[in-house]
Amino acid sequence: MKRPLVWLAAALAAAAVVLTLLPPAKWFLAAAALVGVGLALARLVPPGWRGRVLVVCAGLLLAVGSVMAFQARAAAFAELDGKEAPVRMTVLQEEEGPGYSMVTLYGKVKTHRGWKTTTLRASSYGIAGWQPGDKVEGVLKCSIPDDAADLRYLYSRGRFLKGRIQSLEPLPESTKLPGGPVVWGARLNHALSEGLLQALPGENGAFVQSVLLGRREALSDHVDEDMRRSGAAHVLVVSGLHLSLLCGAVLMLLRRGGAGRLVRLGVGVAVCLGVMTVAGFTPSVSRAGIMMMLTLGADALHRQSDSFSSLSVAGLLMGLANPYVFYSWSFILSITSILSILIFVPPLQRHLLDWRRNRFPTANWADRVLAVVSVSLGAAVYTYPVLSVMFGGLPLYGLLGNLLITPLVGVLLVSAALAALFGAAGLGSVAAVVALPAAVTAAICRWAAAFVAALPARWLPIDRSWQIVWLAAAAVVLSLLVLFPGGKKGRNLLAGASLTAVLLVGMVNSALVQGNVVELRTFEDSASLLILRDDQAVLVDADREGAYQAALLAPEQVLYTFGQQNAQEAAILLQDAKPQAALLWQDTARDISPYLPAEITLLDAARPVRLAEGISLRAGEGYTLLELDGIRVLKIAGGYVIMESGTEFPVADLLVDGGGMIHHMAEPGGGSRSLRLRLPR
Repeated sequence: MKRPLVWLAAALAAAAVVLTLLPPAKWFLAAAALVGVGLALARLVPPGWRGRVLVVCAGLLLAVGSVMAFQARAAAFAELDGKEAPVRMTVLQEEEGPGYSMVTLYGKVKTHRGWKTTTLRASSYGIAGWQPGDKVEGVLKCSIPDDAADLRYLYSRGRFLKGRIQSLEPLPESTKLPGGPVVWGARLNHALSEGLLQALPGENGAFVQSVLLGRREALSDHVDEDMRRSGAAHVLVVSGLHLSLLCGAVLMLLRRGGAGRLVRLGVGVAVCLGVMTVAGFTPSVSRAGIMMMLTLGADALHRQSDSFSSLSVAGLLMGLANPYVFYSWSFILSITSILSILIFVPPLQRHLLDWRRNRFPTANWADRVLAVVSVSLGAAVYTYPVLSVMFGGLPLYGLLGNLLITPLVGVLLVSAALAALFGAAGLGSVAAVVALPAAVTAAICRWAAAFVAALPARWLPIDRSWQIVWLAAAAVVLSLLVLFPGGKKGRNLLAGASLTAVLLVGMVNSALVQGNVVELRTFEDSASLLILRDDQAVLVDADREGAYQAALLAPEQVLYTFGQQNAQEAAILLQDAKPQAALLWQDTARDISPYLPAEITLLDAARPVRLAEGISLRAGEGYTLLELDGIRVLKIAGGYVIMESGTEFPVADLLVDGGGMIHHMAEPGGGSRSLRLRLPR
């Protein structure tokens, strides 16, 4: 049987997804049915397939054990939903938002079963100024999502609950709390970040910090957006690319120095574990680290490593530790990208190099360029369907962006890593000198991203399900062409050409209607309604959580509206978010106008506002009415009680209720938190 680990990992992943979609009461029944069918097939299939069937059954059993073990840990925290609980934890990270912060904590939470160790994220009004490694104790109001999809997302991050900080006080440094690699990594990440920014301040330092450590708090919004539009946003997330380049640079120096296999194994494993720890054991870095360590182990044992088996081992280990990791976008993107590279890059690179040698036999310098082109094209086959779901679009010039930026990442990483280490050690002058190559490289990368992002039609919106289906179908056809070449190649080629033609027609249609799509979004723990159009944000009934999400999803904040709420809260939000305009009632505007930035235009909430051609907004008592080219959206103020108000609400096509759910008035039901509308021309 060839590559049994691949079959085992695939069975584990499929069974884990099925089981986590079912209620716990049906797990045993589903698992027994699947294993029973597998054992029956083992007696019916030819002898050559029996080994595969038994391996698949083993994968099913492993999935059952993994899901049950994870749910047993989650059950210890389920009783805390909606309750306050004492905590004694270490701060891993604090992310600042408009007037509030999100704090990631690791340590103990008191439950009815005693103190339990976990990682969680908690929100806090105001900016506390916690640093990674600070030890704290206090009280959190815990919550667990009611929505099944939100709960799976929470579990995919390895967390069992989230919280809102009621009180949090510092503890002495000598206090004993749970530590280990998670805490060490947070402290080391912070120390390296401080050392790097001291050696390399400004925009270049913020860019290098994001590439090396994955921290974007200092990165400007326009640079972040340029990287996304140029197709090189993956460079700003610590992933397998970063680990491979850093580990490869160290191993190259060891080989040139004559180091033996065991020395290379020890140093390589140390580098992998170090990068994984600093990155916080994110799924993409963990996958790459496991694969790299397996490759190093095979080299030390004079064995030939198999990339598909190494990938399967990584998926097995991560799936056994957390069966919900298969819902993590980071994990999915990491697996699809490396799988796409393994399948498509070798034949593509071979054909391109053969073409170059036949047409341009003396142009050896072009081999490196063709290698980068091969990797970019090969990786796109499986990652583009995933990216289209994640971001709602694709960068049309992603190949050009990767060709200009990705080859520079290796130089930037090595220089930045040395500068961060010297800076953290207190050798600031040495760090500043070592950081010069990183500064130059960062400036070139920023220029290249801005150049590609400024090209016309740079972004292709993918906002219809059939587009994603055709992207996936094209990936399947290309897989058939590569994995099953032979007599059916002509048929597959014809199918691929047909799919490509239809896909191109759909893309052209989408490009023509770009700018006529409006997206409505609401969020948990927020009364806001976010309207997104052409990278512009309008936030109705603005609050802290809504402003935080608006800043993440759109680079341009156009208008914030406020109801009859606390004037001080509105002033704080406007000072932090700085939208172009704010819609306020006269009393609120009079109280806070002296404290607002001069560039914010204040509008009277008693009058209708025209936002763009065909789009207007009108505020009333307890509601806001939004008109989008004839589509009327009624937003009820959070917590507003219709029966007690006596207010007559206007007729609308869509209703956003006080709980943030978006309903079609013609089809009342459970509603959703996001909706895309294609407006007529």
